[in-house]
Amino acid sequence: MMSGNRHKRLSQLSSDTNTNTTSSAGLMATIDSNYAEPLYHSRQDMKDKDLIETKARVLQMEKTMKFWSDCLANWREKWRKVRDERNKCRDESRVLSNKLDSMSKELSEALRQKSELEAKVDTLEHQIKAFDIFYNHKQTNDLD
Repeated sequence: MMSGNRHKRLSQLSSDTNTNTTSSAGLMATIDSNYAEPLYHSRQDMKDKDLIETKARVLQMEKTMKFWSDCLANWREKWRKVRDERNKCRDESRVLSNKLDSMSKELSEALRQKSELEAKVDTLEHQIKAFDIFYNHKQTNDLD
């Protein structure tokens, strides 16, 4: 439709220039009036086209922002779970380390007590042997 109007105005302009207008100011007025409306429509069409393109770009940018926002939310959720699991493992490791230290202390204490008891057993065995020797020696002397 626009190209049809433009074609009419161009043909009208060419017929005006062919009629041999004597005044150059009149010719310019004719040219200006013939081009003013198509230029207006052309500019308006360009503005409309730019507006449509801008709206499309904005829509695409909104979709992109939504996509990256969702990606970011998913990433944060994933790493929150990983961080929570890491912290849980750290706590469990700390508890197990404390238990290991406690058990190591108990083992050391048990080994120390065992050594003390073994030393007492050895001492008692020596005392028993000494007593047996003394008792046996006394009995042999009493028999004589």
